[in-house]
Amino acid sequence: MSRVAWDTPRTITESRLASSAASTLRAGVAVAAALCAAGIVWSIISRGPRPDLSAFEGQPEHLTAPAGAFSAMWGDPSALAQAGLIVLIATPMVRVLVWLGVFARGREAFYTGACAVVAGLLTLAVLRGM
Repeated sequence: MSRVAWDTPRTITESRLASSAASTLRAGVAVAAALCAAGIVWSIISRGPRPDLSAFEGQPEHLTAPAGAFSAMWGDPSALAQAGLIVLIATPMVRVLVWLGVFARGREAFYTGACAVVAGLLTLAVLRGM
């Protein structure tokens, strides 16, 4: 009795989709955690003595927008931690893009279209929020 190969290269399997989604989430969370941890450690090391916490100080102006995370390149530890948070927030968008690629490769027109619509809406929401 011969076995039928249900999992051909162009067929999307549930396990492959779940595996790619899980890998994307794991990688995003790991990168975000590493950036946040590095920013926090760098901040603690660079500040020296314990700061005065009797008065509240707000967030610096340059860190109030996502573009402020790029100031980490110029030596701001808070910006590095903020970059980690941006990566964490962007991880679901990356996951949608991974699914879009998986569905497009598997020639699943309905799901490819649905992922494209979701990716477009997420992009619109991000651009409107800036």
